[in-house]
Amino acid sequence: MKINAFNLGVPKLWLPPKLLLVMKLVIILMTGLLLQVNASGFAQRITINKKDASLKYIFNEIRKQTGYDVLWQSNQIQEVKNIDVSFRNETLENVLKQALTASGLSYAIKDKTVVIQKTDKTFLDRLVGFLKAIDIHGLVLDEKGLPLPGASVKVKGSNKVTKTNGRGEFSLEQVEENAVLSVSYLGYQTKDVAVKGENNMRITLSESQEKLEAVVVVGYGTTKRKDLVGTVATIGGDEMRKQVATNFTQALAGRAAGVQVSRPNGNPGAGASIRIRGLSTTSGVNDPLFVIDGIPVQLFNGGGTDAARSAPANGLMDPLAGIDMNDVENIEVLKDATATAIYGSRAANGVVIVTTKRGRAGEQPVFSFNYDVSMDRQNKFLDALSGPEYVKFMTETYKKAGIPIEAQGFPGTASTDWQREVIQKGLIQNLNLSVMGASKDGNTNYGFSTGLTDQKGVLINTGFKRYSLRANVESKFFNLLKMGTNLNYSLSRQTGGSSAMYTNYGAANYRPDVPVRNPDGSYANDGLNDNPVASRMATDINESQRLLASVYAELEIIPGLKARSSLSYDVNHNAGFLYSPSWLLASINENRKGSRTDRNFEYTNRIFDNTLSFTKAFDKHHIDAVAGASWTLNRSNFSNISSINFPNDDVLNNLGSAGMINGYSSGGESSGLESFFLRANYNYDGKYYLTVSGRADNSTKFGPENQWGYFPSVGLAWRFSQENFMKGLSFIDDAKLRLTRGKTGTSAFGSFGFLTLFNTGYFYNGVNGLRANPGDGQPNPDIRWEGTTQTDAALELSFLKSRLKTTVNFYRKYTEGMITGPGIPSSNGYSFQNKNIGDVSNQGWEFTVSAIPVNTDKFTWISDFNISFNKNKVEKTYGTALYGTILLTEGLPLNGIRGYRTNGLYQNQGEIDALNAKARLATGNPGAFYQTALTAPGDVRYVDLNGDGRIDTKDRSILGYSQNPKYFGGWNNTFRYGQLELSTLFQFDVGSKVSREQNNDIFNGYFSNVSSLVLTGWTPENTNTRQPRNVVNGPAQNVDTNTDRFIEDSSFLRLKNVQLSYLLNTALLKKMHIQQLRLFTGMTNLFTWTKYKGLDPEVNSENTFTDHGRDTATYPITQSITFGVNLKF
Repeated sequence: MKINAFNLGVPKLWLPPKLLLVMKLVIILMTGLLLQVNASGFAQRITINKKDASLKYIFNEIRKQTGYDVLWQSNQIQEVKNIDVSFRNETLENVLKQALTASGLSYAIKDKTVVIQKTDKTFLDRLVGFLKAIDIHGLVLDEKGLPLPGASVKVKGSNKVTKTNGRGEFSLEQVEENAVLSVSYLGYQTKDVAVKGENNMRITLSESQEKLEAVVVVGYGTTKRKDLVGTVATIGGDEMRKQVATNFTQALAGRAAGVQVSRPNGNPGAGASIRIRGLSTTSGVNDPLFVIDGIPVQLFNGGGTDAARSAPANGLMDPLAGIDMNDVENIEVLKDATATAIYGSRAANGVVIVTTKRGRAGEQPVFSFNYDVSMDRQNKFLDALSGPEYVKFMTETYKKAGIPIEAQGFPGTASTDWQREVIQKGLIQNLNLSVMGASKDGNTNYGFSTGLTDQKGVLINTGFKRYSLRANVESKFFNLLKMGTNLNYSLSRQTGGSSAMYTNYGAANYRPDVPVRNPDGSYANDGLNDNPVASRMATDINESQRLLASVYAELEIIPGLKARSSLSYDVNHNAGFLYSPSWLLASINENRKGSRTDRNFEYTNRIFDNTLSFTKAFDKHHIDAVAGASWTLNRSNFSNISSINFPNDDVLNNLGSAGMINGYSSGGESSGLESFFLRANYNYDGKYYLTVSGRADNSTKFGPENQWGYFPSVGLAWRFSQENFMKGLSFIDDAKLRLTRGKTGTSAFGSFGFLTLFNTGYFYNGVNGLRANPGDGQPNPDIRWEGTTQTDAALELSFLKSRLKTTVNFYRKYTEGMITGPGIPSSNGYSFQNKNIGDVSNQGWEFTVSAIPVNTDKFTWISDFNISFNKNKVEKTYGTALYGTILLTEGLPLNGIRGYRTNGLYQNQGEIDALNAKARLATGNPGAFYQTALTAPGDVRYVDLNGDGRIDTKDRSILGYSQNPKYFGGWNNTFRYGQLELSTLFQFDVGSKVSREQNNDIFNGYFSNVSSLVLTGWTPENTNTRQPRNVVNGPAQNVDTNTDRFIEDSSFLRLKNVQLSYLLNTALLKKMHIQQLRLFTGMTNLFTWTKYKGLDPEVNSENTFTDHGRDTATYPITQSITFGVNLKF
């Protein structure tokens, strides 16, 4: 405060000398008194002893111990680094001086108030600083030597700030040589670095506790990474995007232990099959629960096997096809019961949590442009005869049998390679634009994106197109209330996705002597079926509009106690139609002028979640807990309308132009789920951990006595690396033991199975009737929850400053009360009844190794390897052995492929007669045969397994198991040299088998083409062969694919993905305000090593439910080459 004295012009007063003396003495005494009071303020003693203390903490202690108020602005101290302080009976002045050293701040004391302010530099100081300023260039790296793009570099005490480019480089101009740089990056400890006149700097940041402990998303919240008790695998979005995929599930293959990911067909837009720790149900699907930005999503809307089978006919597309992989931030796979139990009745097959991108507090807006284009091709074809070879073979075979060939147009003069006629060069284009950022005060963060995916399939008239919009916004109010929304809208269109593709119109089997077109331009045919090209001219379109939307609010009631409510909707509307033109042979044979099927399927899921969470840390104790309630309502309906006789195939083929509605059906269902859940975590001193969680679900899918299911779990962990006896082992960074046990459930099947259901909407003879619906099975009020109890034990180790990490995990899953619908006598009007039929277990080991074998200034090699072993076994059956093709045998795994064992070929008639004689003797039937009456030399010989002297269905046995490998895994490598990066991913699967049902290696008559192997068939002159004789109307054993001749090992090792990328950083890019320009190219499915004779070892027509693996020639898997660019500015 500045005080000015004024002469007011008042005349001077004369005072007596004694009075003046008294006044002088009073002034001297008062001045001394004031000085004493002021000195006593500075003389007050302060004691503070704390490590990593913030200025805010120090100022609060000063106020408590001295009574002085300390005033400061939050923006003044938020960038000041915490310090270790040890003051003992220090004066206020000394404490302030030492605390503010190197902070760029000073203080002033006025009337028992300490005011903190910035230190103002004099003009001379500024001038000297400018003359000594230098230009700085530097590199910001993590502890592995990898660049940290987007790191913030700020000159403390000034407004100069910049960010690192894609290679972690930065530059600053005119920086004082004694300045201090503050370097920060999300998930890493902020570091202050003194310039000390250096103009080339290399700065290494260490991972912060936040990164190690607070980035794992789990059910209804997050947990600290180091404090995880459950088993959670994290897959980063950047790693996934090294593989181009239209469905993000395809990019999970080989990246996490215990997670078996396969792509059963190459249909555009189709997802992958995901199995977490084996098969655990026979009626519900074995896919995990997906949680997308907090919204639960079950495949086939939780309808189980029946819904999976009917999905294509109803036009239901993969619900995950609407998610753009460019929008994915990361994926967490929850595997053990402690991690999944909070999802209760939907979590027996694991949980996959998908988190999409959003802005972060303090982050400037970042605009991204991503584009890639891929060329696809089918690189493997089945062996098939050419036209002339086919004509010659068939002519000779039928001539030998003395039977004329009465096929239409036989012999033809064409030589058509139908496999190549139905394919084209595939093309995939992905475009994504996004902006991520936050407000300056950090109270609002946002993320917006839009995307386009356009795929032309390798089969003609097939494709997939997706438009997507996404918005994630969150705002804070008054530091107490947080509100936000997550929106994801997609419009997807799939062409040729539901009609018969390679299955009914098997291109490799169609007669090659038939041309594609007749001379008049019409499509040729063989008189029985349309040719493969013509059949693909049918119009098959499905469209899906998908909205995933949630709004939420979170209120901090008191520090550490938060209440949160969210309302979410999952709305999916599917509409499509299939039109077969009038010129197709199928329409002509049925005397129809075109036929059409219109499909509509829609569902709406509403979820209302409410949680109360609490976090408290005191001394060495830390507690966090969440409790909540959730209400879910699922509703769905469908309609199918069949119509025929249209005036025109090209224009007037809409439903309104139909001459007749010849069939329609409609239906719907609803179900509800009421849930209460809890999770509590406690840890002591970062060493000892306890997690308890559980959920209670009340489902309308069960009868009144069985609606509630209870799913508890408990987990313990010990970080023994923090114990004193480990201090001498400096090469071990971290070591932890985990043990968990808990229960989850499954309810993925139709609703109201305990009630008699009536149906309207089935059209017959002009009347829409009402009846009890046998298609839903006989009611069963006693059906109960499937429950899966899981035990886990794991050891985690980290060595050599995290350059080597390994995890060993043992687990055992036991599922009680598997639900399926075994057949029952049809006399009561029903053919099956859903019931609990048995127990199944999965037991296995998971091994993960992550290493950085090489880490130098120029070259880095990062390697991640995982392998999993799983043993599946049916533990118990409740008096039911078989339902359909699902074989349940105690002591054996699920998914057994049953068939006959063979023992070569019969070589002479005497061998056959001897076996027939034994069959007649064993059965007492003089007309009995060992195999069939048509059996002759050169035919396939079956093995009599039960020794009863003849071959029948009792001689079938398990010949292998599909989707049940002995072990599987992946090996991912990243090599970086400067700005160049090469990544590779190997995937392997060993021990599974598949039934190769669609093949050319059997002779079925002139109406099907064959492979060159058939030409080596047995004859009296050619007995040294395994191929049976080629005989017209021969015995079934020669063409039966349910034998060990065609149930084959589908083990494989595949170079799944290779990508090469380059980061550009030039002065021109900087002038254009471009942060990062990344160019890349890659290949998918580059090499596959396998003994499987089909098109691809991963193929499986029955991938969505527990059934034996069948290769019925589904959509072929492709090989791709990709080029792309990522741009950030």
